[in-house]
Amino acid sequence: MSIYGKLALFGIISHLILFYSIFDIYYSSPVIRGTRLHPITAAAGLANRLVIFSADGLRSDLFFEHVNRSSFLHDMIDNGKASWGVSVSHVPTESRPGHVAILAGFYEDVSAVTSGWKNNPVPFDSIINRSHEAWAWGSPDIVSMFTDEVDHANADVYSAKLEDFFSSDASKLDEWVFTRVQEMFSSDSAVNGSLGERLHAGRIVFFLHLLGLDTNGHGHKPRSSNYIDNIGVVDKGVEAIDTLFHEYFHDNRTVFLFTSDHGMTDWGSHGAGTDEEVLTPFVIWGSGVRPSPLKKKINQVDLAPLMAALLGIPVPMNSVGSLPIELLDASPKYLFQSSYANLKQMLEQFMIKRIEKKSHTLSIFFTEFADLRPEALAGFEKEIRRLVEMRRFGAAAQLCLILLERVRAGILYFHRYERTILGTAVAAAFASWIWLVFIFTTRDVAHMSHDGSLFIPQPVACVFLLIALVALLTVGMPPSSCIYILLPLYTASVVYNASGISLKKSPLSVRISIWFYRLRNESFSQHSLSALKLCSTSISIGLLLFVLTSVFTQRWLLSVIILFLALFPHLENSGASHLHAWKRLWSTSCVLLSIFPLLPAVGVTPVPFACFIAPLLFSGVLFCIRGSMEVACAALFTRTAQFHLLTAFIILCMNYSFTNERPQTFLWECFWRLLQLLCWLSIPLSFIAPLYSPPVLMPRLIIWFAFLHIPYSLLSVSYESLFLEAFFVLLFAYVRLEYGHLHDEQFLHMPVWGNVSQRSRDMRIDRRSLSSWEWSRGVLLVIFIEVAFFGTGNVASLNSFNPSFLRRFMSVFSPFTMGALLLLKVMLPFVGVAFAFVTVLHHHSLHIVTMAQLILIITDAMAVVFFMQLVDEGSWLQIGMSISHYVISMAMSVVVFFLLHLADILLPLSVGEILRNKCSNVV
Repeated sequence: MSIYGKLALFGIISHLILFYSIFDIYYSSPVIRGTRLHPITAAAGLANRLVIFSADGLRSDLFFEHVNRSSFLHDMIDNGKASWGVSVSHVPTESRPGHVAILAGFYEDVSAVTSGWKNNPVPFDSIINRSHEAWAWGSPDIVSMFTDEVDHANADVYSAKLEDFFSSDASKLDEWVFTRVQEMFSSDSAVNGSLGERLHAGRIVFFLHLLGLDTNGHGHKPRSSNYIDNIGVVDKGVEAIDTLFHEYFHDNRTVFLFTSDHGMTDWGSHGAGTDEEVLTPFVIWGSGVRPSPLKKKINQVDLAPLMAALLGIPVPMNSVGSLPIELLDASPKYLFQSSYANLKQMLEQFMIKRIEKKSHTLSIFFTEFADLRPEALAGFEKEIRRLVEMRRFGAAAQLCLILLERVRAGILYFHRYERTILGTAVAAAFASWIWLVFIFTTRDVAHMSHDGSLFIPQPVACVFLLIALVALLTVGMPPSSCIYILLPLYTASVVYNASGISLKKSPLSVRISIWFYRLRNESFSQHSLSALKLCSTSISIGLLLFVLTSVFTQRWLLSVIILFLALFPHLENSGASHLHAWKRLWSTSCVLLSIFPLLPAVGVTPVPFACFIAPLLFSGVLFCIRGSMEVACAALFTRTAQFHLLTAFIILCMNYSFTNERPQTFLWECFWRLLQLLCWLSIPLSFIAPLYSPPVLMPRLIIWFAFLHIPYSLLSVSYESLFLEAFFVLLFAYVRLEYGHLHDEQFLHMPVWGNVSQRSRDMRIDRRSLSSWEWSRGVLLVIFIEVAFFGTGNVASLNSFNPSFLRRFMSVFSPFTMGALLLLKVMLPFVGVAFAFVTVLHHHSLHIVTMAQLILIITDAMAVVFFMQLVDEGSWLQIGMSISHYVISMAMSVVVFFLLHLADILLPLSVGEILRNKCSNVV
């Protein structure tokens, strides 16, 4: 393997480690192993059975506003038969994390993004596990997660194909659940058989997952009649189940909990942290509940210990919820027993975490949690026992709940215990890697490929690495932590080797002596000038990083950057008269493009007219410029314009169907399926049709832009297809300005790669000091990538993307297919950028690898900034955004490298040439 191949392999391994590090350092699983159960009571609980109604996607405000739609539940509230209020969920406001919080009592493990939202990444304890027996009905995604591998849990789920968010009546999903429950209780086995005996046992849980509201919310929006009517369907079903249980059991020992996993925005999405998504209703009534006319506010995770106290079962072992004792109608002693079991369950998690961290740290360096030192904990325990002996159970229960807050903070403290040292190690690894890439980009190290000693540390470095490894293993540091700490040390040794190569392997002492000699012989003015250059360079780099990273959260900065780029061609010395029109086109497109980052992010409100008008405008442009083309190109431009007209027709028909009730006829259904088929065919068409265009640079580039725009238009919901048109105009103007030495007629007829006689010369890797032109183009490429990504939205808009916006392609919920379509939509503008830049790189004889290394240096420097901005407290929306920014900055260089190579292959590729070559070979 060549030395550059080794560098690439080392870079891949390093970046995989650095990528994984944030989930290990910042977002490791909150589930603590090795805990034990702490029973509340050996006797019966406050209720024999618990019925949980989970109205998936129900917003708190809409539930309390539409009293007439939920008359039964509001009668329970108004007549003083229930406790009620709002439960606060956490981002990501998705179905699985919300139900984990309700039934298991702990917040979402952010590292679960690596395994998807449907499957839980780690095993956990829940109310279902602690019950004597459980029955669950509803969606297979949620029900199966809690009942699989639980022997005493019985699940009844419908087919995933029924989860059609384009259905006119998704409330049938909820009716299915209510009907199945009624059928089970009316069966012969439930009335006179063995099932009846099982149902009459104690500590039974019934879980009804109601997905209709979530489905209607996605398909028709939360304020639609479909959604509001669905609230009524759920209310009637809850009333029917309440009546059924009273008539079946006749013992008034049933408790009912009605709640929701998350809410929903006005445009039908969820996942972020707005009040509409986070605030969910809860109503609880029945045995063991203290009714209250006052509205309560609790955390969603508090529902798990509440349900455990009602049934008299142990709190789920991984719960971090705090028991809301004000909701319980029980004796002071029972309230204490419940609170104390809650405390012991959480305190055991604290002690396990403390022992784990203490065992991995030298005793002289170990720091206790200041608010809960061992002696303070012993004092609390002593005080609780004293209060119990005095039979002051109420005071003891309150003390348990006060201590719970400290214990929860202590668990968090030890969860983050090693973050400072590991975070410093990761930052150092980034810095040493960036310096190594810079050395490879600017200096000649090719002759090292023969002996391969570059990546072998010097003997002194080996000894130092060995000592560090032994020290880490001695204190029992986990293997992953050892890797994070050793990685920057090893990378620094490689940097030392590479620097030694470039400086003729002179010893370190000689280098230092030479540096001091030069420093001593320089005048004061030379010192001042050098210091000024260093300061100005550092400030410029810092300002550039600040701007490039701030764009991720402040889209308006992108408009400022684009307006600055509008002046870019006018600041250069090229005064050729034939470029004046192109410079004006560049500036005009920059001004138009700067408007889009100031608009609301795409995904909030659909704009059907913008979706329809964009392909019409593109077809008009194609019809206008075909006159300047040769006959073959003119015909191709005409056909391409016709494809855009067809795209506009498809969008018009589908938008009409979205805004009007779709006719339920066979012919319309066939027509609808045909339109969806055409939408799917547009994706391969956009990558195949341009291959049939003549191998002439200008028309080939325009045809590629035109066909990339077709699937993007079909995936658009607002102004983003208009944005892409303006963006492609800017890219084409940029290519034309880079070929400024050519007149328009020459540029119009120039073959692909025709400006360079030897293509191999294009592909050389020049190891020298990089020019300001190369650095500026590297920065410009990063800016274009940011414009492509943030010009119409941001990470939050992707996170809260409404799946119903993909109805032109599909109507049945399928997260993987929808994610692939969304990824394609994000990538299409990047492909356009790659086509433009690979054309410029060939013109200036700059290798793709060199440009990719420049992008790697810039984006990894951005990744260091984003690593420092990672948070795991405050808004969970901020947490998710910080992770996304870090991952995007790390992935950007890889994406650019791949797309540049893809464009380098596709742009000159011609099906006609391939066929002619094959025919000539046959002849």
